[in-house]
Amino acid sequence: MAGEDTHYQDLERSNELHDSTFSNGHAHSPVAVNGEDTPFVHKVGIPPRTTILRGFEDTLKETFFPDDSLRQLKNEPRRLKLLLALKYIFPIFEWGSKYKLKTFQGDLVSGLTIASLCIPQDIAYAELANLPPVYGLYCSFVPPLVYSFLGSSRDIAIGPVAVVSILLGTLLRNEVDPKEDAELYLKLAITSTFFTGVFQAGLGLLRFFIFFVLLYLIPLLERQIYRMKA
Repeated sequence: MAGEDTHYQDLERSNELHDSTFSNGHAHSPVAVNGEDTPFVHKVGIPPRTTILRGFEDTLKETFFPDDSLRQLKNEPRRLKLLLALKYIFPIFEWGSKYKLKTFQGDLVSGLTIASLCIPQDIAYAELANLPPVYGLYCSFVPPLVYSFLGSSRDIAIGPVAVVSILLGTLLRNEVDPKEDAELYLKLAITSTFFTGVFQAGLGLLRFFIFFVLLYLIPLLERQIYRMKA
């Protein structure tokens, strides 16, 4: 029993030395007790208690806004917060005011260069999907136009790709032969792409709704709860 008491006393002394070491901001090697190296016991503090709303808010932020884009809106006036939120949702408000003629000249040259590549490429993508060539041009023109208002990347490519074109053509050809009933085949292609767009727009609206909830609704509920407790 005496040996065990001595061992526990040595461990306590080792932990005290460890706490004093890290409280001073320095790390040392394990402490030698009775000729043996005793490992440090790292103590983990208990996290602060949070409300259900705060935990729900943190989970939404980590899931939908991993880059912590809401940090810039913290402690800002309501009007400025609304303006920053609009710039985050529609990045064109951020860079549109800084757009200059010199930038347009560079964009014009790069746009003509990309168009010379995309036009024959998108016609080939339409052929892979067994569609008229004009629909390939539509797919290469409309998405970048929409992305210019909602997107934030200057180097991303928006439009059809070979894999999606082959996949769409294969799935539709299993249902309808494009040579026997070209009109029905075209309607199925338009319907499938339409509902794909609806699904993507729905996800975007969901993210916008969560953005609104994190920005206004949860702080409002927390204030009301705090007033009721006070």
